Amino acid sequence: GAESEGGHAMCAVGYDYEPYSTSVVAQTRIAVIGTDGNPAPGWPISLEGAASIPAFGPDESLYVAQAGLGTKASQVTAYDQSGKVKTGWPVSLPIGYAPFTGGDSSVPLSLVVGDDGAVYVAATDSNWTGSVIAFDASGNVLPGWPYALPQAFAAVSSGSMMASATNPGPMFVTRAGGQGSLFLMLDGEIVALGSDGNVRSGWPAAIPDSANRTSWDAWAAVPDGGVVTISDAQGSDGVTTITIVRLTPAGTMAR
Repeated sequence: GAESEGGHAMCAVGYDYEPYSTSVVAQTRIAVIGTDGNPAPGWPISLEGAASIPAFGPDESLYVAQAGLGTKASQVTAYDQSGKVKTGWPVSLPIGYAPFTGGDSSVPLSLVVGDDGAVYVAATDSNWTGSVIAFDASGNVLPGWPYALPQAFAAVSSGSMMASATNPGPMFVTRAGGQGSLFLMLDGEIVALGSDGNVRSGWPAAIPDSANRTSWDAWAAVPDGGVVTISDAQGSDGVTTITIVRLTPAGTMAR
């Protein structure tokens, strides 16, 4: 489930799988839950195929990424609190690209909403390459976007792809007293983007020992506007090494 930033709304998500495969989502069910524990008026809604856990905007709009089926384009839709599609939505992603799933799932990751209400969507192909698109609340692409990924959203470097590799996806970090940044955890580096789609000064930051990494596990925001990343690498002896890296807002290693 997900909860709005102000704590005024919560939602629940359920996935119904195809009878022939427990890895293929046939339908996604989404409900906004009222204070009485029951679905709010207009909910639940059902979407064909795999859809993300909703992300809440500042006005408590719900943004959902939905993977396209067959030749149908993937799309992002904004819903109001009554379950109605908002004007200007849905928006379609380029044919052949889908919302980023994190690498080991068919379900799209939850979208990222910035502190100014911008909605960030990672659109990737089967090799996790592609771009990040920023939309305003009306479904328009913001100036300076999309941002073309210089590397894949991979968990390992040297172009190697692993079916078990994971990546937590983009993250928006608000810097105290300053503008927030969108962070992208790529193959061998982390990129910080401003609201204009440009790379922040001091970034990208190279990731130490990226050649031996097998999976990104998680990352978290730091109050100063930097990030902490956690990754692991499994050696030939079966021993797993956990690596924790903290980066400052300037893209340098914290000491």
